[in-house]
Amino acid sequence: MPGYKTHLFGGGVLYLIILLTLIYIFPVINFSIETVLLACLSICVGALFPDIDITSKIQRVIYFLMGLLMIVSLWLNNLKLFFIISACAFVLIIIKHRGITHTWWFGPVLFSIIWAIGGEYRDLITLYGFFFILGYWSHIVLDFYF
Repeated sequence: MPGYKTHLFGGGVLYLIILLTLIYIFPVINFSIETVLLACLSICVGALFPDIDITSKIQRVIYFLMGLLMIVSLWLNNLKLFFIISACAFVLIIIKHRGITHTWWFGPVLFSIIWAIGGEYRDLITLYGFFFILGYWSHIVLDFYF
C-alpha cells in the first residue's frame, strides 16, 4: 500500500504530463503562474484525499479547517454552508478505511455537489475540480495496483 509520498509523486507526475500535453496542444494559451500552481495544488490534494478516512496529521488539519469554516458560516449566518460542512464531517467520522473514499465515483460525486452549490464560482470549481478528480483517481489506481 503506497504512502502519502508515493501518492503525491504519482499526482505530480500526472500533473506534469497533463500540463505538458496542454502546452503542446494549445501553444497560444498563456497559462498564468497562479493557474499552474493552483492546478498543481488541486491535483496534489486530490491525490491525498482518499486517505482522509485514516487518522493522520492531514485528517486533523482537515477537521480543524472544517470546524473553522463551520464557525465562520454561523458567524455569517450561512446555515446552508454550515449544514453542508457538518454533513461532510459526519460522513468522514463514520466511514471506514478503504471504504467510500476509495471508490472511483466518490471524487466526482463530491465535485458535483460542490459544483452545484458553487454559484458564481463554477468556472473555477470546474477547472480546479478537474485536477482534483485526476489526483483522486491517481490515488485509487496506485492503491489498486501497488
